[in-house]
Amino acid sequence: MTTSKVTKYFNENSEAWISSSYEGDGYDYPTARLRAEKTIEIISQLFPKSNANILDLGCGAGHMAIKLAEKGFRVTGIDNSDSMLAIANETSEKIKQEHTGQVEFVHSDIIDNKVSKSSYDVVSALGVIGYLPNDISIFCEAQRILKSGGSFIVSCRNRLFNMVSISDHTLREVECGTAKPLIEEIQSLYQQVPDVDADNFIKLLSELSNSLASGTKPEVRVRKQNAKPEVTNSIDARQHTPRELLASAEEHGFQHQAYYGINPHLLMASLNNLMPPNLYRTISSSLSALDHLPVGLIWSSVFIGVFTKK
Repeated sequence: MTTSKVTKYFNENSEAWISSSYEGDGYDYPTARLRAEKTIEIISQLFPKSNANILDLGCGAGHMAIKLAEKGFRVTGIDNSDSMLAIANETSEKIKQEHTGQVEFVHSDIIDNKVSKSSYDVVSALGVIGYLPNDISIFCEAQRILKSGGSFIVSCRNRLFNMVSISDHTLREVECGTAKPLIEEIQSLYQQVPDVDADNFIKLLSELSNSLASGTKPEVRVRKQNAKPEVTNSIDARQHTPRELLASAEEHGFQHQAYYGINPHLLMASLNNLMPPNLYRTISSSLSALDHLPVGLIWSSVFIGVFTKK
């Protein structure tokens, strides 16, 4: 997959991508919004005093960068999509005066940039690695940019989910003879769920059940436009398993800290469109109580990896 093809896709589909990935319509899962929220949570835990310089590679329309700036972090967002950066700059102009200067956006190739060596405490790359031809360039760049002990936060499409989605992806893995190692990796993730996490899951599921039983309908986020923006073309990102990402990280001098599952599925994914809007998403959200556990990587279509530069 070439850089020009990826740039063309996001330039032409910025509004459609933001609409489906951040807002949703009851059936689209706002994966980008949720992975950004989880990453903000992770960074806030790493630096509770907001005393960190953050570089967001592939910042898109700047949603996460701006939220981090509002929390007091100093953030630089890099992207090579003109249309995405136009939205980012327009939005950043509206943040409160006390946060002015906390965030800037730079038009640049994500890998071939002019960022100084060892200059950032955190580098994030959400939904980026899958659009690169391999893992080497992004890990090398994170290694170059980060200070010693700095954190690299990267999100991937979860290849393990192909084995539980019962979809065209499942058939492709079976036909290619790659299903067995994926199943074996899934089996390695069947680890004991601590009582406190099980209790949190039951609590969330109970609250949702009570809400639905009372007749309260799940909230459907309203789009900014009445009509759903049309996507002009498609692009298929590479997928990773947690083991595959770990191998790339260790090869490039990183130590694994944590994984988090994003976009959990309590039921088979194909049931989503057979239910009322937002119902599937709502009941599946109860699994967020387990997103930090190994089992959370089984039923999540995306996962976040947190790594430390050695």
